[in-house]
Amino acid sequence: MNPNTENQERVRSYFTKGVTSWQGESPETRAMWNAAVRGRPLTGLNYYLAQYIKYLSGHNGQAPAMYFLPSGQQQS
Repeated sequence: MNPNTENQERVRSYFTKGVTSWQGESPETRAMWNAAVRGRPLTGLNYYLAQYIKYLSGHNGQAPAMYFLPSGQQQS
C-alpha cells in the first residue's frame, strides 16, 4: 500500500537530498562516517542518511550550511 501522504513525500525528498549530499561529500568526510560505525552492523552511508534525514526533519528541510560530519568530528 502506498497512500502517498504528505509526510511520506517529505521523508522521500529528505532521503533524496541525503543521497545527493553523500555523493557530493569528500573522501575524507566519507571516511569519517565509515570510521564512526566501525564495529557496528551498518555502513557509513546508512549512518549518514539516518543522521542527515534527522537533521532535515529538525530544520524544516534546510540542508546544513557546512560539511555534515558525525557527532564530535571536525573538518580539518
